[in-house]
Amino acid sequence: MFGSGTEFGSDATFLADPIVDVTEAASLYSQISGVLAAFAFAGLMAYLVEGDRRRPGSESDQAERPVTVSLFLTLVSLIVVAVLYAILAGGPPDSGAGYLGIMIYGLAFALSILSMFHAITLLAERSRGLRSVTPVFRLWTSLAGPALTVLLVSSASLDVFFKVNGKDASTVGQLWPIRPFGLGLALTGVLLLTIGLASRRVSKLKFEWPWWCPVIPAAVAASTALLAAATAVVLLMQPQSFVPSDALLIVLVSIAFLFSLSFALFSLINMPSSRTEAHSAGPPESDQEPEPDVLSAAGPDTVATQLPASVV
Repeated sequence: MFGSGTEFGSDATFLADPIVDVTEAASLYSQISGVLAAFAFAGLMAYLVEGDRRRPGSESDQAERPVTVSLFLTLVSLIVVAVLYAILAGGPPDSGAGYLGIMIYGLAFALSILSMFHAITLLAERSRGLRSVTPVFRLWTSLAGPALTVLLVSSASLDVFFKVNGKDASTVGQLWPIRPFGLGLALTGVLLLTIGLASRRVSKLKFEWPWWCPVIPAAVAASTALLAAATAVVLLMQPQSFVPSDALLIVLVSIAFLFSLSFALFSLINMPSSRTEAHSAGPPESDQEPEPDVLSAAGPDTVATQLPASVV
């Protein structure tokens, strides 16, 4: 992965120390995933308690539905990732299947974190005090985060390269697009360009999006976590001498690009601004109790006593 820039050979000055002990790294990632899952669970419970105060089926209740579903899917993703990393931590410390697991689970882990930020973005857009920071969260979930995900997943392939060739091996050849890391660099640039062009198109669309559109990024993260869980059985069946091929790593980098691009594109689609403004300004008229008419509810004697003496 990236870090302080420790040198390996004469041309790998941009790399940090590769992962030597897979079990130690997996144990750390499992703990981080568990902590984030606890935060997601607390946020979901608090939001559900707040939702009980709204009328079921009201406009405000329907507007908050994407936030609730996104938090739930994020919670599921983080729990699955925490379990996967915990299983990986119990395996051999330097197996090829372990390095491959770090790469596969890393994609699900990164998208789960982005899904949590996406849920925070949905919350911020419905809060008058936090709406000013919404562009920052949107930039992270739709551009910077997915691009960094592809870059980090592709850089995990270098751990396999150093395991096979030694930590002093030259990495110049890995920068070519026909190699997993080089392909990841190229796909990162493609993702940035695609999202930059798509953001201009999406900003010009004025029609009403369905309520489930903002939930799609969280669904992408949850799907990635479930697919990663399906590969756990295959990884456990591999011998310790198993070494992933470049073709397999290229396929994984390409899959990481497709999932990250899907997450980025759908995170651009959010709740309509008109609905957000209506909700932030206060509950809709249909959700508010009508104020009683004091004069009509009061009797004639009560009205007469409240009028000035000159009128009476």
